[in-house]
Amino acid sequence: MAEIHKAFGERLKLLIKQEGFSQRDFALDTGMPLSTLATYCGGRVPDADILLSLAERFGVTVDFLLTGKSPWESGVYIDGKKVAEGTAEYYTLKELAEVPLEDLAKIKAMMNIIRGEAQEKKKTG
Repeated sequence: MAEIHKAFGERLKLLIKQEGFSQRDFALDTGMPLSTLATYCGGRVPDADILLSLAERFGVTVDFLLTGKSPWESGVYIDGKKVAEGTAEYYTLKELAEVPLEDLAKIKAMMNIIRGEAQEKKKTG
């Protein structure tokens, strides 16, 4: 289990860096105490609500934050059509910048459905 925690902290540090922030600046931007962020970057896994918030902020899944795995490892598909190549563990929004606008609208709609399902699960506990 310690491996998951260490890997979580490393992924979080990488995502913060990719956003162009230092840990201090990210903490200020999000309103999170720097000491709390430092514990997460050190490998402490936050509660589910913080995990969901971080995943949403970085445009990744909670599964990716925890395991480094993503459902999109072989590419991004919309209506059965591959719209992004790659074997990367996740895609940032910047990497999807060349996706046609109509496909981005479909992605947004799917994300809203997923968020709604997650919120419903959170309510029903």
